[in-house]
Amino acid sequence: MGILYFVEGISILVAGLFIKRVIKRYKNYVLILLFACCLMGIAQLLLSLTSIYITVLAFGLFGLAYGMFNPLLYTYSQQKVPSDIHGRFFSFKTMIDRTIMQLCLVIIGFLLDQIGYKSLMMLLGLCTFTLVFSIFIDSKRSRSKNKNEFYQG
Repeated sequence: MGILYFVEGISILVAGLFIKRVIKRYKNYVLILLFACCLMGIAQLLLSLTSIYITVLAFGLFGLAYGMFNPLLYTYSQQKVPSDIHGRFFSFKTMIDRTIMQLCLVIIGFLLDQIGYKSLMMLLGLCTFTLVFSIFIDSKRSRSKNKNEFYQG
């Protein structure tokens, strides 16, 4: 267990150093967030396998994804939300995060009992990829729609 958390922690620290350069180069927050979610999905799928080396790799990938996702999400939120409602917004966001976390713990516990660990990891990985793919397609669709409205108007 110590090795897994060590690898995850080192990955989070590396991602924190790495994300600043990625933001400067690509400047597309949504695409970077989707990439981090893809890394999380890969980590979830890898956790369904039984090799210790693959498990260590999965924890490393998850740490890298989390280290990119969390600071970038807060930065993106601070830039997009008007400054006069920052306090209310982040207070509400924290309240929703805590509520959803508790609900997810209950659902994951139930699913662990019903379908087992390997199946749950596969299910979570597939749900993550489905969500990322849906958001990516929707952003492409809305971007092309906005571009068409710009040229017609």
